[in-house]
Amino acid sequence: MSLLKRYGICPAMLALFAMFGILAIDASQPASGKRAPFVAHLKAPTHHPKVDKPWRITITARSNSGKKLSGRVQYEFLYGGQVVSRNSNYKFKNGVFHDTLTWPKRSVGIDLTFRAVVTTKPGVVRLSYAVKVRR
Repeated sequence: MSLLKRYGICPAMLALFAMFGILAIDASQPASGKRAPFVAHLKAPTHHPKVDKPWRITITARSNSGKKLSGRVQYEFLYGGQVVSRNSNYKFKNGVFHDTLTWPKRSVGIDLTFRAVVTTKPGVVRLSYAVKVRR
């Protein structure tokens, strides 16, 4: 399923993508410099996924003491530092979440930020990952 259909990225949003540059934001740590409410990681195979090919991600979440956490993940797609699309929440258990995304042809060559918003009982952590889709 394409990102256009799955995540509600419409052609008008992609036109905006082509007009502006990206501001990659890593919001995994609180702005105040305080320790995050839990430890989360986003793993992806590349910052340059191929169009229409599977792009498998893994997100892990553990308490600061190392306990595996359960929670929810929401995706945000940013262009120029602004959220241009979101999708619904996915549940995960035992500290691990896997998903496979497929980037559409219209996203080729556009600097984007893929952000996973991970919510657990201890709080929220945002994991940002710069992406530029290639053919």
